[in-house]
Amino acid sequence: TCEDVGKFPEAYFVCAVGASKVRERIIQKVKTVNPNIQFGTVVDPSVEKSDLVEIGKGTIICAHTIITVNVTIGNHVIMNLDCTVGHDSVIHDFVTLYPSVNVSGITTLGHGCEMGTGAQIIQETAVGDYAIVGAGAVVVRDIPGNCTAVGAPARPVKFAD
Repeated sequence: TCEDVGKFPEAYFVCAVGASKVRERIIQKVKTVNPNIQFGTVVDPSVEKSDLVEIGKGTIICAHTIITVNVTIGNHVIMNLDCTVGHDSVIHDFVTLYPSVNVSGITTLGHGCEMGTGAQIIQETAVGDYAIVGAGAVVVRDIPGNCTAVGAPARPVKFAD
């Protein structure tokens, strides 16, 4: 439970819950219970990445992911199996990339957005905060925040209240 994290003052923690909003709520609660908590970063040994990649605390990067150059990855991000991230991309805090997501260069993934399994985003586009891009979708133009977008090309089909 969140209350148990105070029992391990020397430990580092990560939260592996896939849903971005749920993961963010858990982290906020844990920080309330233990303001001194330390978050680790977990990168599978098979990950290929440039030395010119910044990775935030509490981030998990799974096997066979490839991250090119000048990429900034925020805190508490989850990159699942077999993802690719192109040059000069920015991935904000609490983003989730489900398996086999392809992020092209010069892209921005907003705070807490989720990219469904096999989704693709072309260069020089952005996905807004808390947007959900469905499995297999192809983002060819910017996706606004707080919506669900599906299809090829991806289009918003539902907006959060």
